[in-house]
Amino acid sequence: MRISSIALSCLLVAGIPFGSSAQNGDAHWFRFHYENDFFHATDRYYTQGIRLELSAPFIARSPLRHALIGLGKTAEERHVLFAQQECFTPGSIRRDTILRTDRPFAAAMYLGERKTSTDIAKKRTLSTSIIFGVLGPCAICAEEQVGIHRALDNIEPLGWQFQVAQDVILNYGAELDQRLLRHRFAELSGGLSANAGTYRTNVGTHARLEIGRFDPQFDGASIFKRSLQVSAFLDGGLRLIGYDATYQGGLFNHSSPHTLQAETIERIVLRSEGGIRLRYRKLALLYSRTFSTPEFDGGGDHGWGSCVITVML
Repeated sequence: MRISSIALSCLLVAGIPFGSSAQNGDAHWFRFHYENDFFHATDRYYTQGIRLELSAPFIARSPLRHALIGLGKTAEERHVLFAQQECFTPGSIRRDTILRTDRPFAAAMYLGERKTSTDIAKKRTLSTSIIFGVLGPCAICAEEQVGIHRALDNIEPLGWQFQVAQDVILNYGAELDQRLLRHRFAELSGGLSANAGTYRTNVGTHARLEIGRFDPQFDGASIFKRSLQVSAFLDGGLRLIGYDATYQGGLFNHSSPHTLQAETIERIVLRSEGGIRLRYRKLALLYSRTFSTPEFDGGGDHGWGSCVITVML
């Protein structure tokens, strides 16, 4: 069974008793997020990601809330449950051997909770999240990629038997954003981020510009609830890499057939994302393209596309 079926069932079952508790349409929504480098005409590195999210007031009573920090009692808060799968391949999936100088096959599947706290007066947001899951064959990326390629009558991927071995994922993340400039149809913000745990450890900084008709990120509840919203955005950032299990293997299981040594990992990675966003009444659509500089010695630039569908409940 694929992650989309597993996670969707869990989220829907969790939400049934609480469907009437949402305070407004923006407090209760479901989101499907799909990423694939097919949109960039490649089949390598970060090759596919699937993410399901549910935002609802009842999530604020989760036991995990005690681990997620905010901006104080006066801040507006939003709690989100999510499930995610991420799949990674080397530069070629046509060789049934280990490519020693290339990135290893890797698969990850995890569940998590995110808390976003907005200080409307100071135009600042803090998002903290915690995830737990598995790295390795249990994430079923091999089966998914083979199934998709067969359905599309494409080449059969080779080499998944050499993927990073099974291990545990437990990670904590935080991101602080501050509005820098606001115009009626434009918003500029910047921020810092950090992640630590068994999956990824890094710190970063980024800036974001959005232009058009949209809900300002730092102004709380929606002000365009029934109007058509159309905007374009550009997000650019720099990340300093400390550890990445999809390259180096898990912290506890060292039996992976192939991993990269720490000295071959690029410690500074630049990434940019640009796209368009549409929203009308209870439906929001987003399409974006992401580009990343090389993440390991001998690696190349990489890009992928993202499609996001959000339904207000």
